[in-house]
Amino acid sequence: MLAWSHALTGLGTYGAVAHSQGWVMGAAPVAAALAGSLAPDVDHPRATIHRFLGPASGLFSVLFRHRGATHSLMICALLVAPLWFLDPAHANHAVWFAFVVGYIGHLMGDFVTRGGLPLLWPVRKRFRTPFAVRTGGTGEYVIVGVYMGLIVIVISDTTPAWSVWTATISDYATGAFERARDWVMGRIG
Repeated sequence: MLAWSHALTGLGTYGAVAHSQGWVMGAAPVAAALAGSLAPDVDHPRATIHRFLGPASGLFSVLFRHRGATHSLMICALLVAPLWFLDPAHANHAVWFAFVVGYIGHLMGDFVTRGGLPLLWPVRKRFRTPFAVRTGGTGEYVIVGVYMGLIVIVISDTTPAWSVWTATISDYATGAFERARDWVMGRIG
């Protein structure tokens, strides 16, 4: 995806998560979500974040090719691990949460492109959705538009119809999870 798509989806994802958790969306977490949404492309010489950081990002381009380590589950795990020990209500921790949400939003965006992601880096196999789109193509605009529409719906969840719909989906998902858990336990127990 292009930088503007990553910025919109990263900020939108953070907005939805912050809203659902009742977090205040201050300037620092929003800036961190934006930085996180652009950070995985630090290994690409023409990327916005690479140009912004200048020579400091040159090492990433030398050590890793684009959509290499910075787009892998290994880096995600390293970023997410501290979250187990941090309280998102604490102001300094909210910035880290926002960065990680933006970062994961970036990876979700690249997952729907033809280039895919090397999730198991350093293994070179790339993963992508079956309906992958061309970066910068019409499909990217459609996906970002639909995604942002869904974010608006999530953030404006004050309508009674929305509450009923989300409760129904939540009940269905909980029931499906419980049925799957019972099935697995029946097979191994």
